[in-house]
Amino acid sequence: MKLDPSEIQRIEKGSTNETYKLNRDGKTYALRYGTPFPSRLHIDRKKELMFHQYGSTKGFSPKLHFASPDKGILVSEYIKGLSLERQDLKDPKLLKLAVHIIQEKNTLKRVKYHRIGDDLLGAINALLKQMKQLHSDDMEKIRAAFTAATSLHASMPLKKFQFPAHNDFLARNLIYDGKKMWLIDWEYADWGGEYNDLAGLFIADELNAEQIVSVINQYFETFTENERRELMYTCALYGLYSSIWAYAQSNTGPQHKKKHNVLKARHHLNQFWEYIVQV
Repeated sequence: MKLDPSEIQRIEKGSTNETYKLNRDGKTYALRYGTPFPSRLHIDRKKELMFHQYGSTKGFSPKLHFASPDKGILVSEYIKGLSLERQDLKDPKLLKLAVHIIQEKNTLKRVKYHRIGDDLLGAINALLKQMKQLHSDDMEKIRAAFTAATSLHASMPLKKFQFPAHNDFLARNLIYDGKKMWLIDWEYADWGGEYNDLAGLFIADELNAEQIVSVINQYFETFTENERRELMYTCALYGLYSSIWAYAQSNTGPQHKKKHNVLKARHHLNQFWEYIVQV
């Protein structure tokens, strides 16, 4: 399929992909070109496609029309609506719709015995192995956090089920069309812990105390002490993972973006410590 320049319009240039609005034959689509080096950032295109299709089947992700995982290309239904920002989640209605997607998504599960945090610790370890350069002070702090996280891992319970974890569940990947909420960008999706995407909201969108209470009351029938520890531990690991991911991004791109990602990485590392002390 050959494209005419008049048919496409850039929507967004993200950290790992570029998205365009494609107009063809009277219809509008979203065209995504992903990073040519997905494994560097722990992205599995085949899993992305599988879980996006699941979300589409459930009705909360756009319908897929074409995919080429090897080239990182996705063509999906174009959703016209509000692309959320962090501040939009201050609207209780929008926050509730976001959490409802997590609840709907987690109705699918597979039997695989695992300990809380197995998947996130694995992803953290994989990213650490790929870190080519990092200021020694920052690496020392990352290693200290990783040691603290792993020392608590054995105290986490074994679980029977894994769930479809989007692993980048935050406002910027949500679109509200005026009636319903849509979830996009499944690049980091994998089977994982039940609370991964709640942690995404807490860490990436920095929900305040009132918002966190609202989310917990909606998601949990009763919020036990064990569930609290598991959720706090998952949030801590998500913060550590986000920190290392930002450090990995700081190795590429223009100087101003490198500095931004280093600051972002240090902020997420502080979030790790804020949550780990609550475990």
